[in-house]
Amino acid sequence: FCFWGKELTPIFLVGAVILYRVINREFKRLMLDLSITILLGIAIFWAGWYLYCYFTGTDVMGFIRFTLTGKGKKITLKFLLDQVPFFFVFWKWPFYWAGAPFFILVFIAIFERLKVFVKERRLQRLDFILLAAISIFTPYHFVKASIDMMKYQYPTYPLFIIIISWLIIKRVVKGSDSIGMSGRAYNILLSGFILFLAAASFWYYRVGDYILMVWNKLPSNFYRAYFIPLAAGLAVFMLLFRKLGLYRVLLCGILVFVYPINIGLDLNQTRDYTTAECWLNYGEKGLMDTVGFLKDNIDTDLMTYARKDIAYYLQYRYGIDVQIEPVDKIFLTRDEKILDALFIVTPIQYLVIDRVSAAQRANPDIWDILHRHFFLEKPCGDFFIMKNRRLRDN
Repeated sequence: FCFWGKELTPIFLVGAVILYRVINREFKRLMLDLSITILLGIAIFWAGWYLYCYFTGTDVMGFIRFTLTGKGKKITLKFLLDQVPFFFVFWKWPFYWAGAPFFILVFIAIFERLKVFVKERRLQRLDFILLAAISIFTPYHFVKASIDMMKYQYPTYPLFIIIISWLIIKRVVKGSDSIGMSGRAYNILLSGFILFLAAASFWYYRVGDYILMVWNKLPSNFYRAYFIPLAAGLAVFMLLFRKLGLYRVLLCGILVFVYPINIGLDLNQTRDYTTAECWLNYGEKGLMDTVGFLKDNIDTDLMTYARKDIAYYLQYRYGIDVQIEPVDKIFLTRDEKILDALFIVTPIQYLVIDRVSAAQRANPDIWDILHRHFFLEKPCGDFFIMKNRRLRDN
C-alpha cells in the first residue's frame, strides 16, 4: 500500500520498524522483519507493478529513474537543513486541511502514549502505528515542502484516526456512566446538538476556504473567526457538562468541532476551482474551459505548448492525437536567442500559459519575448491561450 502511495514511503516505514524494535530491544525480531516481512512486501509490490506495466506499456524502471536519478539528487544534507527553519511554515497546509481539532487530538494522543511508555518502559503495538504515522508524515515536510506534500501523507491519516479512536475509548467511553435523563431531555439535547452542528458548519463555511487563504498571508480576522468560536464552544461544553469530567468533556468537544470545521471547508471546495492538492494549482479556475476551447480549435498538425493535464484530457477524454510539449520549458529557458529561434522554426499554434508553469521565469523579459511572437487569443480563468501571430488570420 505504501509503495503505491509514493515510492519513498516504504523507506520511512522501514525506519519506524527499526525504531520500534530497537527501543524494545527486540533485535532478533528486527532481523526477522527486515529479512522476511519487508522483502515479502517488496516482492508483492514488484509483482503488481510488473503486471501494471505489462498491461499499460509503462516503463518498469521509470519511477526508479525518476525518483533516484532525478529528484533524488536534490536530497542532500544541505537541502534538508535549509528546510528546518520553514518546518512550521509548511505545517499550515495539513493543519488547516485536516483541521486544527483533528491535530489537537493527535497531539493529546501522542502525549497520552508517552505517559504509557514512561510507565511501562516498553512500546506497544499501538505505538508502532503512531511511529509509522509520524515516520511517514514528517519527512515530507523536508523533502516535499509545499502543499503538494499532503497527498503523499494520505497513508498516515487512517493511522492517526486509530490513535485518536484509542484516546476517545480510553479517556471518554471506558468507565463512563450513562447520562441519566428523561426521554424529553434527551430529545432536547439531541436537537440542540444538531442545531449547533448546522450553525457551526455555516459559520465555518462563511469563514471561507482555509487552504485558498493560506496561499496568502492569513489576515488577523481569519484567526479570530477560526479559533475564537472553537475556544468559546469548548468553554461552553465544559461549563454545561462539567459534572462528567472536564478532561472527558474537553476531548468530546474537540472531536465535535472536527465536523463543522471540515464541513465548512468541504462546502467551499464545491466551488468552481481546482481543490485537489496537485502541485501548487489549488484554487485554479478555467481548466475545463481551456480544454474545451482547444478541443474545438486545435490543429493536430501544429505544435502546442501546454501543461501535461491539458494534454491528458485532449488525448484520453476526447481522443485527439495532439502534439503537446510542456509549457514550463519555455519559462525555464534563459537565452533569448534560443526562444526566438524556437518560435520561428517550430510550427507552434498555441501557448497555454498557467500560473504554475509561469511561476519560475529564467528570463525576466520572457513576456516581451512572447508578445513578439504570440497574441492573446482567449483568457480562461487562470489560463491564457496565446496564438502564434503568423496564424492570426487563420
